[in-house]
Amino acid sequence: MIGTSRRTKIVSFRISEEELQELMSRCVGQGARSLSEFARHATLAHRPSRQTEESSQTALDQIWRSLGSLDLEVQRLAGLIAGPQAAETASARRSLEEFGDGRATREATSAA
Repeated sequence: MIGTSRRTKIVSFRISEEELQELMSRCVGQGARSLSEFARHATLAHRPSRQTEESSQTALDQIWRSLGSLDLEVQRLAGLIAGPQAAETASARRSLEEFGDGRATREATSAA
């Protein structure tokens, strides 16, 4: 947890006199005990949480699945427009792709 660990590292950077005055004003306005406390909290507040990263990955996975489904549907419709023989070819291609996706999923599951 942020507030309970011993702080042993120092981070420093240069700012202008105007920036210092602005930081001091904000520090007082926020009720921080020191400029260091204010800067630490402001800096650490911007780091993404693990939960945010995981939910972003889940959302991206859903988008990729939706795009894959949409691509297959477009291929199916293009096959219907091209004629019955093209539709059979598209159906066979779709079956091969679904088989490949299932194999990749099983391999990822067994590796975990």
